[in-house]
Formats: sequence, structure tokens, C-alpha cells
Amino acid sequence: RPIAGPGKGGIRNRVGSESSADVNDVAELEVVASLLSHKTIHIAAGRSHSMAVGDNNLLYTSGKGINGCLGHGMDQDEWKFKVVTALLKQKIIKAAGGGMHSAAITEDGTLFTWGTTMYGRLGEGSPNGDTVFTPTIVKSLQGRFVADVACGSSHTAVLVNEAGEAPGGGTV
Repeated sequence: RPIAGPGKGGIRNRVGSESSADVNDVAELEVVASLLSHKTIHIAAGRSHSMAVGDNNLLYTSGKGINGCLGHGMDQDEWKFKVVTALLKQKIIKAAGGGMHSAAITEDGTLFTWGTTMYGRLGEGSPNGDTVFTPTIVKSLQGRFVADVACGSSHTAVLVNEAGEAPGGGTV
């Protein structure tokens, strides 16, 4: 069952917990009701947001929407997990959250990124800090199979399989 844990710094660090209780009043993990309709197969956390992939291959995000990192088309905060509608037609298998950006991989190895472009963290676009509010395919990796993704505070790393290579092996 999906859970959220207590954290320091108030509700911001308890994204998805759906509780109005102050963080200092909560000492136990709690079930995240908005994720109970499907089995959660993958979770990820960014600076101030959380991500979950359901067994329905949909991506759900929750937390601070700074620079559009939730992928909902705006920079509004969402305190309950909400499906990323821009990816409804995709089969998401993995997600990663960074400082002010996010990434997701589809079943066919396509990489989507969104959030701030600053420092080139989305893999494309201006490194000057433009905002991409909805998931966008990383065109420079089209035709290649992205097997894994990780986001840091200001960067994104991917594991790319070469043509004919089995999933799991690859080059960074």
C-alpha cells in the first residue's frame, strides 16, 4: 500500500499524506488514499514533490508545483496525488524527480522531461531557465531505448541501451 512518512519542515515534506495535521503531531506512516485505486509499482521524490507510477502505467504527482515540476501544465501546488494527464496515452514505467524538474520513461524507452530548463537539466531547450510545464519528449534521444533515469538537484542522467542490447545494460 502507498504510504507517506513524517518529515521536517511542515506539510511540504509530507506530500501526498493528505493529512491536515502538523508534521510535529504525526509520528507514524500513513496510507495515501489517492493512490489506493491501483497498485503502486514505482515511486520517486524530488526536492519538494513526489511521484508514483501505478500498475495502470499512469504517472501521479503531488507536492510543490514550482517551475511546473508536477507536469500538470501550471506551477500550482497539489497536495493529493493527481494523474499527469499529458501522459495518459503513454505507458509509464519509471519516473524521477529533481530540484525543479522531473522525468519519466515509457515502456518503449521514450524519455519525457519537464520543469525548468536551467543548466540543461531537461536534456534540451535553453539552459537559461525557461519553464516546460508539461512532459515533453527528449528529441535528442528519440530512436534510442532509455532504460533508466535519475534526477539530481540540477541535472538528469540516463542509461541508454544501444541497438540490439538487452534491457538493463547500456551506456550513460
